[in-house]
Amino acid sequence: MRGRLLTIAATLTITLAGCQPNDSTTTANSSESATVERDQAASDMFAKQLPATYQGTLPCADCEGIVYQLNLMPDHRYQLQMRYLDDGDVNNSHSQQGLWQISGKQLQLDQESAFSIEPDGVLRKLDTNGQAIDSELNYDLSRQRDYQPLSNTVTITDTEWRLTEIRGNAVTEFVDDASQAPHMTLNEGEQRVSGFAGCNNFNGQYQNSQQQIEFAKIATTRKMCEQTMAIEKQFVATLEQVTEWYIEANKLYLLNESGDAIAVFKPLS
Repeated sequence: MRGRLLTIAATLTITLAGCQPNDSTTTANSSESATVERDQAASDMFAKQLPATYQGTLPCADCEGIVYQLNLMPDHRYQLQMRYLDDGDVNNSHSQQGLWQISGKQLQLDQESAFSIEPDGVLRKLDTNGQAIDSELNYDLSRQRDYQPLSNTVTITDTEWRLTEIRGNAVTEFVDDASQAPHMTLNEGEQRVSGFAGCNNFNGQYQNSQQQIEFAKIATTRKMCEQTMAIEKQFVATLEQVTEWYIEANKLYLLNESGDAIAVFKPLS
C-alpha cells in the first residue's frame, strides 16, 4: 500500500510540474509586450511633433545625387519624393506614400526604408538590413523649420484613377483603347466609390483605415456591352477582394489578403 501511495504521489508531482508555466516563455512574452508598449509610446511622442518636413541630398550610384523630401504626418502617414540630379538639373523623380512607425530608435517606412533617429532633428538613412551605412558620404535628412507640402502628389481619395493592369494583365488586353478602361474615384467625405466599370457606371461603399481598405455593396447599371462585359465582371470581382493599398510613383496598387497586387491604376489626367 505504501509503495502504491508513493507511486501516486510521484505521478501527481510530475503532472503538476507539467502544468506550471514555462518561465522562459513567460519572460519572452513579457519582454515582447514591453517592447511593443515602448515603441507605441515612442510613436505617440514622435507624432506630437508632426507634421514635419525632412530634406537632404543623398548619394546616387549613377547620378549626381538624390534630393529627398520626406513629409511625416501625425496620423502615421508619410509622403516621400526623390528627385534625381543630373548636371545640377532634375532628370527624374519618384514618389511614394505609406505609413511610418517607430521601432526602437528607428523610423521605419512601410516600403522597406528605415532611418535612425539622431539628435537635433536629423534622420539618418540606413541600409536595407536596418544597419548604419559605413560611409563618409551624407545620408542625413534634416528637419526643416516649416512644414512644406509636396506639390503634384496624388492621394487615394478625390483622385480619378484609371485601371492599367488587372491580375497581372494589361487592361488593353480587354479593351481596344485605354480610354475605355474602368476608372473610379473615392469620395473621402462620404466614404463612397463611384466610376465606370467597363460597360456600366458603378457605385458602392468603402472603408479605409490607414492603408487597410474594403469595398462593399458595389452596384452597376444594367446596360449590356458585348466587348467589355468580361473586364467589367473581373473589375468588380477584383474590388471585392481588395484588403490593402499603397501608392508608389503616382500609381495606386490594390492588394489582396495575400499581399498580391491585383489591380494597378494611374491618375486620369
